[in-house]
Amino acid sequence: MGVPIMVDEESAGGHACLRSNNSHLSHLTDGGLSIPGEQEVSSGHGPKKGLQSVTSATFLLCCLSLGVGVFQLPTVLNSTGWVVGLGLIGVFGVLTMLLQLQLLSVAVERNVRTWEELAILAPFGKALSSVSLFLSLIIGNAAHIQVVAGMLFDLMSYFVGDDYQRTDRDFTTLHRIVLYCLFLAFACPYCFGDDLGALSNVGKSVAAVVLSTCLAVIIFSVLHINEGKGAAAQGHSTEVGCPGGMEAILQQSPNICFAFTGMLNFWEVFAALKRGAPESAEKKMRASVWTSSILVLAVYLFLTVAALVAFGTQVKDNVLYNFPVHNDVITMLSFAVVVVIVLDYPVLNFPLVEMCRRSQTLKLGDKPWARVVLTLIFMVIVILLDTAVPDMKDIFGLCGALGLSTYCCTLPGLILVFASRNPIHK
Repeated sequence: MGVPIMVDEESAGGHACLRSNNSHLSHLTDGGLSIPGEQEVSSGHGPKKGLQSVTSATFLLCCLSLGVGVFQLPTVLNSTGWVVGLGLIGVFGVLTMLLQLQLLSVAVERNVRTWEELAILAPFGKALSSVSLFLSLIIGNAAHIQVVAGMLFDLMSYFVGDDYQRTDRDFTTLHRIVLYCLFLAFACPYCFGDDLGALSNVGKSVAAVVLSTCLAVIIFSVLHINEGKGAAAQGHSTEVGCPGGMEAILQQSPNICFAFTGMLNFWEVFAALKRGAPESAEKKMRASVWTSSILVLAVYLFLTVAALVAFGTQVKDNVLYNFPVHNDVITMLSFAVVVVIVLDYPVLNFPLVEMCRRSQTLKLGDKPWARVVLTLIFMVIVILLDTAVPDMKDIFGLCGALGLSTYCCTLPGLILVFASRNPIHK
């Protein structure tokens, strides 16, 4: 899971929340996360004139998928084997692309103005959309914080204590909680504001850092193989078949789903194209979906294959740990990942808080303390979740199974099924 791109908007004071009181959050404009609203206008961070180029739309669709989840994909294949693992990556990549293309057709045919109008085509679609996105955001933030906490602890162990990954210096629960609290304390001030303009470039930074890190992993994996230290030479090759059987497939599928989250950006990118290029929005959106899906899938496949050929069954849960800490390029990129992911927390927290503030059940919209209290509650939930589920693969799988799979796969599938059963022209 990547991160929303939020770009400044001139209208409504530059960072307006243009949502009706009875709406859910609208998708953060031009690549941001959101909850569908009744306005086609975004939640205050989209370019006033919208998007006009396929390149920009492609970039925004890619950004939400390119997150830290990519670094745990190679280890998935040690449970599923080469054939099944690469097959699952391909299936999820193609499935999410086809769902976006078909939803686009439905939206154009029915002249749908908002994601909410699209979601209600399926039974309980509005509720499924809200609940699944809520779970995706809260668990996604927990997953990010957990990953970078472990990375920073190991970096500090090396630079401060010169004992990188020593077995007698375990990453204890106390270490985890302290780092979680430090990260959240750093992110806290940005979470309390009504304007995220100060973090408008965070999404681009996350995508750029993650993409650069993926490229570095591929390059250094190839160099590792060329030195004669590949998995085959060391006797650590990953099995071709599925050593874990059906149980492994069911366990690892959510982890793979976690990596394909372009659907979270789908509606707002399309809405921005309609504002910027109304005559060719559908054509450009189709081209953007094709291009972004192929690009993301290619990055995932190249990184996974390179890492497994290089390290095989010795690949770590986070593939970055397979490279020595004195590899300055990987080490500096790892530190950059820590920085941008911590700054990403307020970006994901913002739509989470706004959804609750605008809930008709909670009725917190006019309470001045609501944002602060909700933010603190969510931070406590993140700490408790990360403490209760300390394994990175488990929390990625939890996010994929409970939130992202519903929002990115199940709900779009239901929309398409019921839209086909109730055609406009009978």
